[in-house]
Amino acid sequence: EAMRYGILHREEKELKAMAEALVSNRDLLKKLERNDRLESLFTFFAGLLDPEEVAERFAPEPGADTGTSSASEALSLMEHSLAATLAALEGQEKSGLAQRLDASQEGSLREQGYLATENEKYLLVEILPKKDTGTVELIREPLLEIRKALAEVRLAHPDVKLGLTGRPVLQADEMMTTDKDMRLATLAALAGVFALFVVFFRNLGPFLCILALSVAILLTFTLTALTIGYLTLLSIVFAAMLVGLGIDFGIHFIARYQEELERGRSTEEAVRETVRTTGRAIIIGGITTAAAFYMTLFVDFKGLRELGFIAGSGVLVCLLSMITLLPALVILVDSRLRKNPSGRALRVPLLEMAGRKPRPIILSAVVVTIAGAYFFQGLPYNPNLLELQAEDLQSVQYERLLIEDSDFSTWYAAFISSDLEEARRTQEKLEALDRAIIARTESVLDYLPQGQTKKLALLKTAREALAGIVIPQASMELDRGQLQSSLELLQGNLFDLADTASEANEKESRVFAGRLLAAADSCDQVINVLRDGPAEKTARLAPFQAEWMNELNGLLRSLQGAVAESAPITAASLPDILRNRLVSRDGDKFIVYAYANGDLWQEEEMERFILAMRDIDQEVTGAPVQVYESADRMREGFENAALYSLGVVLLFLLFELRSLRLALLAMVPLLVGLLWLLEALPLLGLQFNLANFFALPILIGCGVD
Repeated sequence: EAMRYGILHREEKELKAMAEALVSNRDLLKKLERNDRLESLFTFFAGLLDPEEVAERFAPEPGADTGTSSASEALSLMEHSLAATLAALEGQEKSGLAQRLDASQEGSLREQGYLATENEKYLLVEILPKKDTGTVELIREPLLEIRKALAEVRLAHPDVKLGLTGRPVLQADEMMTTDKDMRLATLAALAGVFALFVVFFRNLGPFLCILALSVAILLTFTLTALTIGYLTLLSIVFAAMLVGLGIDFGIHFIARYQEELERGRSTEEAVRETVRTTGRAIIIGGITTAAAFYMTLFVDFKGLRELGFIAGSGVLVCLLSMITLLPALVILVDSRLRKNPSGRALRVPLLEMAGRKPRPIILSAVVVTIAGAYFFQGLPYNPNLLELQAEDLQSVQYERLLIEDSDFSTWYAAFISSDLEEARRTQEKLEALDRAIIARTESVLDYLPQGQTKKLALLKTAREALAGIVIPQASMELDRGQLQSSLELLQGNLFDLADTASEANEKESRVFAGRLLAAADSCDQVINVLRDGPAEKTARLAPFQAEWMNELNGLLRSLQGAVAESAPITAASLPDILRNRLVSRDGDKFIVYAYANGDLWQEEEMERFILAMRDIDQEVTGAPVQVYESADRMREGFENAALYSLGVVLLFLLFELRSLRLALLAMVPLLVGLLWLLEALPLLGLQFNLANFFALPILIGCGVD
């Protein structure tokens, strides 16, 4: 198929030379009709290289010298056939004819038609997986199949390094990694919280709190399924968050309950007094935290709105569970297990110093804040999404390889054109850009050859030269005697032709003579095995004959198929694998791809690329544009959510405490804590990014409790 569509992309002079060669060699091509065995193939070579005919057949011009140097191009197929026959006799692995012919082609890998990086260090295969929009992992199943195929190739070729990367793969890996990590993080958080509970309270309170919390998290999953209906890469983290946030309400309740038991109250009295004295504060704390999360509903970025809704609703569900289910569980369990319940209030002497010695504490806080100002760098932010991925992921490693060691990028912008002329203008504008911005372009125009009318006329001439040639099926029968005779005939002609070529003084003729003698030596090796070699060696020739002749004849059929092209290539006639990528389903729209040059994971590089693309068309789309706009909206959304959260927290405090002084007193530790965090980030080597930026609304919501 590639040869069929590729032939019209050849230069007109190449097609002319091919047509003339086929016409002038029609008698030779006719002989290939009987070419079904190795002996007929080598007899064909012997006739082709008959010294009496070489001068006439291969002479560049009438009346020129013997022209033996021009015959060198005819040697390749014979050399390949002899080498493969020797390999088959020795039981060695042999490369196919197409591989050998490819290897003999000159030029770079790109010129030979491979998709390769400029330094030819990496060869690439582009894959467009089918997406299943009904699942979070859009390409999970295709990805498994692709990786299975890669594993099979690795097994067969252990010396070749193979990797898989690209935006869809990175996204799928990120989703699977996040899903797995969140499950582990949630379980680890539950285990850690339980362990701390046991250390501090040393009773059944931890079991009851974890039970109430687990019920709340399950109910939050249910609420999410009934409302939004799905989780995203952002919102999947809510369960681990709720373990840390939701347990706070249980801690306050159990700690206060223990104090009441220590005072000698019964179980029911202690629970009632706890709800009366601490329940209101727990409820206000929960509502304040939920309100901080709900402030994300007023930002533009949808993913952040969904996370805020799920987290805020989850906090309220946890609050409800801790002030209804937990008290009921405490009464039920403690009343039955202990007739005379007793408790041990939680004491942390170091923290009690703050109440006894306020001035030293405040002075220490001022000193720490002033000292930390030296390290303060504002809001350190890293927008590089690749650095959020696990370093050991193969997709991440190969993405970095392409960035650091090649000109090839997996990022591209896409321009939609309403007709081919518009697509041509867009592509010309892109090609005129600085190579530091754009590496290459692709459109349907790359697959629509120029000057097709003249080329089709030349193909018609070639087609007529091949008309009537019926290519036989390879025979499974091998005649050792006939094969030996054909090789001896070929060997004799090679020696004679080498003598003729060596008489010329040109360097090219001497090189040609050397090749002829080497081929004659190969003939001799095969003849010796056929004459005196063991039966197990010659037995290998029959299956090899069928395989080699079928491949040779297959290439000739491909040539017939290639010249059979009688209509110009249009966008509608392209193979599906190309048309689906470059032309709309109705055929009215065409896409032009612009592949970036540089590391678009870096914000400056991406912005430069996007601005250059928008100079050509403001409506440009593609992954870089989507990531650029999404990242900008996410960052703006996080910043706005933090500001909205601070505002709503202050309003709730004013409403609840009915005192500006008390409200500000409650806000001071929160603001100082946030300032300390910003001062500490450079010391810790940490930055905010698109994954952890949500920590700000979380810290504001739960820090004020």
